Amino acid sequence: MWSWLKWAMRKGAVLPGAENLLRPDNDDYLSLGYVPLREQYDNSVSHALEYYIADNASFRAWQRRLPGCRGERTEGKKHAANARLFYNRSLGYKHYYSKEYGTFRPILPNGEFYAPFDPEAGRKNLNLIRAFMRGVHGTILSMFPTMGAQLMGGKKAFVDKLQRVFDEGLYDPCQ
Repeated sequence: MWSWLKWAMRKGAVLPGAENLLRPDNDDYLSLGYVPLREQYDNSVSHALEYYIADNASFRAWQRRLPGCRGERTEGKKHAANARLFYNRSLGYKHYYSKEYGTFRPILPNGEFYAPFDPEAGRKNLNLIRAFMRGVHGTILSMFPTMGAQLMGGKKAFVDKLQRVFDEGLYDPCQ
């Protein structure tokens, strides 16, 4: 079971985008470390954040596998290398965090934040910018509770921001 699972995780994470049904934006993700906004309605932020979450899950799976390598040095080194790869890639969500707005923000191919940016645009009209699939910037932050708290200056700031999402009616699971 583990052999098949590790093969599937690794293959899904490294396959080029044209061949990758799980990660169609994988070419940019692998070369840039993020998925840039190329078209107004491309869901780039959501796609990248899903990749970071998947890489974090893969890291945890490879990390858990390390103690069970039965002392096989070569296999243990491969597991450690894969764990490091997925861990380092999972931290890329930080590219999207804009201190100016206190939320995630689309990034252009040149690495700059998308501008002009209205963090309330998705709430007002879902067709204004759809870099966020099934959520607006506020709800997306909840995908990264520990990491989001670090980016926002601590647990209290994160909880306050998340509470605001509910208080202001920004949470819509149907988006």
